Amino acid sequence: MPLCLLLLVFAPVGVQSDWLSISLPHRSYEGDQVVISCTGKNNGDIKRLKYFKDGYHIETYSSASSYTIRNARRGDSGSYSCKADRKFFLFIDTTEETGSKWLNVQELFPAPGLTASPLQPVEGSSVTLSCNTWLPSDRATTQLRYSFFKDGHTLQSGWTSSKFTISAISKEDSGN
Repeated sequence: MPLCLLLLVFAPVGVQSDWLSISLPHRSYEGDQVVISCTGKNNGDIKRLKYFKDGYHIETYSSASSYTIRNARRGDSGSYSCKADRKFFLFIDTTEETGSKWLNVQELFPAPGLTASPLQPVEGSSVTLSCNTWLPSDRATTQLRYSFFKDGHTLQSGWTSSKFTISAISKEDSGN
């Protein structure tokens, strides 16, 4: 049997192998840019690279390339894998595939709560509104911007302070 025919008969097709691997971050948050990379032992041999999420095809590239999620959402969480068609020998191609890896896009911070201090202000006195939320410890240095609204109208926006003070409260300050 000629060598080419033997290689064709014994060439692996669509088998999970060590030739191709997938990498993605262990942890990511809403708003992050997430890069998922599939690489082969020789990326120059890759003729076509396909990415999958939860078993569904999401992107195809004509050579080795990374798949990027620009602004991650919780809906981007899932099981990712890839398949590569690569040159095996002369004119013989084979398909390699990775196992799947899980991407978990976490909420960056929970919905904020609003508190007023004092709870029952007296007309003419000051009242401080506080927007309360927290960041995970590995994102504690992330700068949050706070906005305060009354009845759908902006009172203060884009500030780095989580507090808004009304120095002399009056009945006109009542509302949502």
